[in-house]
Amino acid sequence: MKSFLKFNLYLLLVIVSLHAQNISMEDFRIPESRSHYLFGGFQGNYGNHKFGNYFAEDASEGAMLRLSTNNRFEFNNEHESYYLQTEIEGEFGMSSVSVNNKNNASLNLSKTTSSNERSNINLSGQYSFYLSPDKVYVYSQSSLSGSYGLSRSDVDTNNVRKVSDFSKSRTIDGTISGGIGYGKMRNASAVFSIVRILEKFQEDGILNRELTKEEILSLVDIYAKREEYYASYERATKYLLDDLFQKLETMGVLKDNKVTAYEVARTEEVFQEFIFSRMVGWTIAAGLEVGRSQFENTSGTSYYPWYFGRSDQNNLVMSASYGHPFSIYLHWYSSVNFALPILGKQNRVNQYMNSALYYQIGERISNEFVLTYLKYNRFDTGTPNFEQYRFSNSLIISNTARYFVENNIYFSFTIGYSDWTDRSEPSIYFNRTTNSGTEISFGLNYRFF
Repeated sequence: MKSFLKFNLYLLLVIVSLHAQNISMEDFRIPESRSHYLFGGFQGNYGNHKFGNYFAEDASEGAMLRLSTNNRFEFNNEHESYYLQTEIEGEFGMSSVSVNNKNNASLNLSKTTSSNERSNINLSGQYSFYLSPDKVYVYSQSSLSGSYGLSRSDVDTNNVRKVSDFSKSRTIDGTISGGIGYGKMRNASAVFSIVRILEKFQEDGILNRELTKEEILSLVDIYAKREEYYASYERATKYLLDDLFQKLETMGVLKDNKVTAYEVARTEEVFQEFIFSRMVGWTIAAGLEVGRSQFENTSGTSYYPWYFGRSDQNNLVMSASYGHPFSIYLHWYSSVNFALPILGKQNRVNQYMNSALYYQIGERISNEFVLTYLKYNRFDTGTPNFEQYRFSNSLIISNTARYFVENNIYFSFTIGYSDWTDRSEPSIYFNRTTNSGTEISFGLNYRFF
């Protein structure tokens, strides 16, 4: 906790401006956009194998079929935002294994057949609305997930001894929360992307003048709605590029006022870059959260043929977040969340803190420093006669740097430290577990041709 506060106080003292810019991340405003995705698909496989030697012969075969669908609605503007998402997945598989042991008369031939089926459903949604612009807002969010699994197996030995078993499980997890907040956060990464495109054009002499702040923001508004393009068009990139270059032609900033394949290729380079999120602004919020989690397991031959467990969460939740752009390239973001139990046997505060400093100049140089602290507590009840508290604490510090010495030479370096502790009361069920360590990785790559 002290190290987290010291880190943030240090960042508050950092005042740096690497490049003079006509535009700041704080100039960004969220354009209105809508998107609707509906994905569906299936996967399947089948295989059979045979193996034999002096001692044994075996044969196996198996097949699997998986179906999935994903449906998402999303809406965003300066005053209101919401999304609703549904994910459904089902899977069915069968397999059989036959073994012929040549040197063991008592176990000469055995055959095992098994089947399994699994299904999952996940529902999630979020809504926020500003009662006054950039100040007071209300929010609500919820999630519900469930899973079901069933597996069966039959073992037949010499067509005489047969053993059958099964295992069935069901889980349900649900959370709903709502509250009130103050302040405004915006993801201004679209500003960085547009600045990167204009920088490439300026380096290559494609622009005949610098763009004004208003002109840059008009391009940012188009790029910030790229999710709407991807949801509305089969060839989304084509239409996004068309609207961006039409706007540039209208401004009259392109030499010869025309677009060539070269400008398109340079813009595509930025589309393919990994760009950190640029959260700008600050918010504080408080509300209530109710969560339920339970699972049930039934099996045919285990020591506990039926097992049930449950965990409840009834919390007063408070959160705060802050994002500040020191420049277009250097960005800082921090967040802190607290969950204070108000009902039930759960009586410990959950904490989550995260702070990150990003430095990125396109694909050539980027550096990421992240500090994360988590303190999590949970009270579980179950059968037979099962009650316990679970406590987890973790601290993760990492730094990742990427640097292109030139187009053909790429250097990367990562250093990280982690410390994790997990224990329970009473400790008869789980021993205390600790894990800490440091990890360093680096690499240098050269493209010969």
